[in-house]
Amino acid sequence: MLLAAMKESSSEPDHHPLQPEERVLGLLEETLEVSPADFTEIVWLERRGVELHSNGDRQVRCWGPHPSLLVRVRERQRWGLHRIDHLGASELQNAVRLAMAHSTIEAPEPHWRLVGRSRLPPLKRADLCQRSLARLEAEDIAGQLETWVKKEAEGDDFAWGALCSEGRVVVVNSNGLRRRAWVTAATLKVRIGEDEVAGEATTSARRLDALQPKEVVSRAQARMATGGCPQSPEDGAVLELAGPIVLAPEAVAAMLLELGRVGLGFEAGPDPDSFLAGLFSGKAFSSLLSIYDDGGDRGGLPFPFDLEGRSKARVWLVEEGEVKELEQERRRGPEKRRRRVGSKEPPLAAGGGEGFLHNLFLAPGDQPLQELLHGAEGGWWIGDLSAVEVYDPSTLAFCAVARGVRRIRGGRLEGGLPEIRCQGRLQDWLQGIESVGSEPVTVATGDGIFGGVCTPALGIRV
Repeated sequence: MLLAAMKESSSEPDHHPLQPEERVLGLLEETLEVSPADFTEIVWLERRGVELHSNGDRQVRCWGPHPSLLVRVRERQRWGLHRIDHLGASELQNAVRLAMAHSTIEAPEPHWRLVGRSRLPPLKRADLCQRSLARLEAEDIAGQLETWVKKEAEGDDFAWGALCSEGRVVVVNSNGLRRRAWVTAATLKVRIGEDEVAGEATTSARRLDALQPKEVVSRAQARMATGGCPQSPEDGAVLELAGPIVLAPEAVAAMLLELGRVGLGFEAGPDPDSFLAGLFSGKAFSSLLSIYDDGGDRGGLPFPFDLEGRSKARVWLVEEGEVKELEQERRRGPEKRRRRVGSKEPPLAAGGGEGFLHNLFLAPGDQPLQELLHGAEGGWWIGDLSAVEVYDPSTLAFCAVARGVRRIRGGRLEGGLPEIRCQGRLQDWLQGIESVGSEPVTVATGDGIFGGVCTPALGIRV
């Protein structure tokens, strides 16, 4: 699936626009004025999009608009929250009352730092949103993408899929903070060839004209398998891949998201069973690995602030293999934590669950892909990973479904395996990095509204 997390919706096209921003701001301002809570914060998010597939027959599915509002209050040093999915004056005021009721069952949190009016990253509107993408009809987008891909595929047997989305986010609070953003995102996935030997490639951008279909088609063509197929595993078998492995950027992105969730992100927390327990500062990975979170970096899918209105800034999570010292603290309830880096006020990762890092970057190296392949002679190529799940946070043991698996021989990709289940330890894979690619690729997180992961290919040995 191009977007496994996409909400189910009708297959009939739906071109309803998002709510006018001025109407939203007006209702939120009115709610803040009449709120009896000591402090009130309201987050409004609305998104819509279209999913497109073409494999001879074009398929179009529109979804949204999907509104979501979160009301958070602080009353007598206690936090409470309530979520609603309808924008209206009475609904908002009722949500404030229910959030206040929720606060009565929470423990007091006397230490709280007010979110200040810090300067946002220097992003222009064109860095976040393409007006023409937001206004295009689904069939117009499909026609444009198909023309581009067909031109670059040069007669090859090809298929493509795309996801285009639009979202508006507003954050306001009773201390005068006002944040708003209008963003678009587009993801293009191209498949060249058929069955197990087909090559696939994915890319994402804020603008349709930044997808670079020529480069995506070229990557997909280069990933087609040649020669005979290696012996396929038995149905249901789980492989522990060993030896040299080259991970395509799409596979690294999936792995990085899971690492951010349970290894470096908010769910790592102060849990004594966490991988980070007792390792807040130390060499955990290869010295070739550096990871940071930055919602202001135009090289990915930028988003300027988090869901509390804090400005995004670059935060190093791993630098040359060393996990940066982190101070975990509770945030708005026992299940929600936030990170601090040094003494700086942190930018929370803005995402639907408010607990994930959505603007991750793996710093590129200097190795072209061909050199990565030559350095992994006789090893494995993994084109993508899906359903990545760490089932043991203390060791980062994980399982996943590997796609586009090939043998590497003479710098070429040979054979073609069907989807296979693999397992291992993320720590071993990231300690075993031997080379880092020089060509980063951006892959959207979910529908791309809040960002994505930008990473090159990796050469590892496990």
